[in-house]
Amino acid sequence: MICRIKDAEIYYEIVGEGKPVIIIHGCAPDHRLMKRCMESVFQKYEGYQRIYIDLPGMGKSNAPDWINSSDRIVEVLITFIEEIISAEEFLLVGESYGGYLARGILSKMFERVNGLLLVYPVVVAQPGKRLLPDKQVIVRDEEFLKTLTSTEREEFCELAVVANEYTYK
Repeated sequence: MICRIKDAEIYYEIVGEGKPVIIIHGCAPDHRLMKRCMESVFQKYEGYQRIYIDLPGMGKSNAPDWINSSDRIVEVLITFIEEIISAEEFLLVGESYGGYLARGILSKMFERVNGLLLVYPVVVAQPGKRLLPDKQVIVRDEEFLKTLTSTEREEFCELAVVANEYTYK
């Protein structure tokens, strides 16, 4: 579905019925990343309306020139929330940059947000100011890794700190 905000066309999908859950992906992917992650969790629970959004300029959403900062994106997301769920209270989920944006939404809509889940949230916006330790692989199951194609293995091992069948699935 498309929500029009000025000349922005914001793509979103709704799954289920009940309490709204606004789910925001990080920078670069689209709603499918979070949908794949979250739907397996929500299969166990009823009564939640999951709203997966494509951020401006990502996935199927366009990005007019006026959406030129994180503050503008937060404004777009707040307008989106007001148009899609009106005055209802809701839960908020944000992954990476989506977590950063979710914190912005929370600061402006605190009275309506009943809960916040942050998945690997951006805490410091400037990449040069984020100091992280080098990645350390804790578990590497070579037998399992041999069952993957070279591309699958390379992509998985690039991020995994526990590289085994359980974390792959």
